[in-house]
Amino acid sequence: MNLSPAVFARVREFVAVYPPPTGDGSDAYLDTLRDWMRRLCEQIRHDFPCPDTHENDEVVFEWGWKRASHTRPLSKETLALQYRDATGTQTGLHGWDLLRSASSGSPTLSDDPAHHDLVAEDHQVFVPVDPVDHLSHLPVSTVNRTPLRASFIASTSSFDWHLHRDTRWLVFLASVGISTLRLVVSSVYRQGSTLEDGRAALRPALNLLRRYNMTAMVTINTDTRTRGIDRETCKAHTRLTSDILCEYPDVVLGARLFNENSHSVEQSWASDPAFLQELDAVVDPSIPLAWGANHGGEPVSAALAGGSWIAFHSDRGKTPEENARIMHDAQVRFNKAVVDDEPIGIYHEAQPGRRVNDPDWAARQITAAMTAGLGGTTLHLDAGIVADVDTLDNVQRDAALLFGQRIPRFASASASPSASASPSAEDTTPTPTPRPSFWQRVRRFIRSLFTIVI
Repeated sequence: MNLSPAVFARVREFVAVYPPPTGDGSDAYLDTLRDWMRRLCEQIRHDFPCPDTHENDEVVFEWGWKRASHTRPLSKETLALQYRDATGTQTGLHGWDLLRSASSGSPTLSDDPAHHDLVAEDHQVFVPVDPVDHLSHLPVSTVNRTPLRASFIASTSSFDWHLHRDTRWLVFLASVGISTLRLVVSSVYRQGSTLEDGRAALRPALNLLRRYNMTAMVTINTDTRTRGIDRETCKAHTRLTSDILCEYPDVVLGARLFNENSHSVEQSWASDPAFLQELDAVVDPSIPLAWGANHGGEPVSAALAGGSWIAFHSDRGKTPEENARIMHDAQVRFNKAVVDDEPIGIYHEAQPGRRVNDPDWAARQITAAMTAGLGGTTLHLDAGIVADVDTLDNVQRDAALLFGQRIPRFASASASPSASASPSAEDTTPTPTPRPSFWQRVRRFIRSLFTIVI
């Protein structure tokens, strides 16, 4: 028994807008996938309604969800169809497995969904769902919001720098010609900061960046499921963070609501466009804002395109050039700047799907982004996760140099005259070293080639 072509066509449309979440296969991830499956079933229930009344002995149908038994979890992959007679008694129950490798963390839509007679297979249980239209009138920002100010943003992952504010990290970035840091306000990982810790550290960090004539891209929310954060707490944190960011228009180039909305560390409502619209409304209009980002490898979702720019986390199984083409297509589709905000990391030890040990990857990445006309790209150094200068190795240093050499100078920080003044005499922090001379850069480049050869 094949799935109706009309129904499967609507499934494809849903998947194009809301790609299946990817993750680590954990229980938390599977709950996120089940929430995605519920919304898909609601869409089909809405689009293909069953009759409200019976005529004579007519058998009616109803689209919905299923579970293997009353004590088993809800399905993470199956669309169900129940048949009932005039008395409301079930006369048939069928299901189609829409996803391949659903439990792996990397599910894909099946080209030919497998059919199951769910009555014959251990009398499985039909689960009704509400008819909800998730595809029409996707929420977008209702705020007259500023787009990205810079024509090309070239940043470096510096997630926890604001928590320790080690100026040696700024000195290193300045020495290779990089002036923009990507910050994550608060995370339970790495240094384990609370929401309050993250916000408290943000203002002194942005003040320090202002004195150094440097800029930041800021991610507001992450780890909402891990922390047990509810919607109101998330909204309050977003509003309070916005209040800080809008004090620094010369420093903050842009912000986004979430790191990876569909990641298993986030609550399911992090992918709800209606809630993202609510969060958007509490962020100051002067701040260029993205609604989040895909989990690496997922396509760009229209549900996350409601802000004034789009953040993209590259597929770590693809080359910089392949990812740039994907982002260029999304930029054309949504008519908004797309920033390659988290590509594969760079480290001296290659780790398939996570790290490369080739400094030239950074050069290819920024070159591909500029060639594709993207809104920007981020250098993702392993040391940048905590912004620890002591963990930089030669591969990361050389990658940063190659990346910095290719940053178009018109994209450098454009602080106001008062902000670009030199640090005061009372400021005891060291001043970043000037950008290396031509011959210094040549010598470093030759050294990197020698390192690669041996």
